[in-house]
Amino acid sequence: MPLTFLAKDSLIPSVLTLYPACRAVFDQYGGLRGADGPLGPTEPIAWFANQRGVSPAQLLTELEAAAQQSLALASDYNAFARSDEFRCTVEVFMRYGYGLPSVSASPPSENASSQLSSSVWEALSHCHESHYPQANIVELGLVESVRCDSTRGCCRITLALPQPNSSAETELVEQIRHEVGAVPTLHEVNVYIHPSRPWRMERAKPEVRQRLGLDW
Repeated sequence: MPLTFLAKDSLIPSVLTLYPACRAVFDQYGGLRGADGPLGPTEPIAWFANQRGVSPAQLLTELEAAAQQSLALASDYNAFARSDEFRCTVEVFMRYGYGLPSVSASPPSENASSQLSSSVWEALSHCHESHYPQANIVELGLVESVRCDSTRGCCRITLALPQPNSSAETELVEQIRHEVGAVPTLHEVNVYIHPSRPWRMERAKPEVRQRLGLDW
């Protein structure tokens, strides 16, 4: 699986948002001490390398290895969750009355998930991308999808952005986590930036393009 937005000029918060396991590599070279916020400074990988006196190429190689390991683990887990072995394991546990704290034995209520999804979309309508502050990200079509699990209290939001891997991206992700994180019963908010489908103006609603003076 190809790595998304991982280059010497990739911003540290973007790297940690996509590949949390990379934090261990930064910690190995002194960590992100003195940084503003949990995702570190809005600076590129090369800046961190220069600050810590390590070769940017070496640092990037180690970050790529950590990111690949994260992707491999996620792929293995997803494959196992879809396997017959996983279903048999669930059946055996349930047969003997054992609980599965990390697995829902039955799918969440469609009504509950639908209500949670509606609340998430409402929260997203209060978020704005800095290049087009006159319209929210839902009107602009920046939100590709919202997937909610009401049982676990989590959601995954997929975005297509006009300028990925920028300070604006980091600000928007934090804004989304703040707004959506305030939704009752929601405990985990995951934001994913789509790597191969950047946002285009055609995705915005016609009336929004007209309002912004960008219609053609």
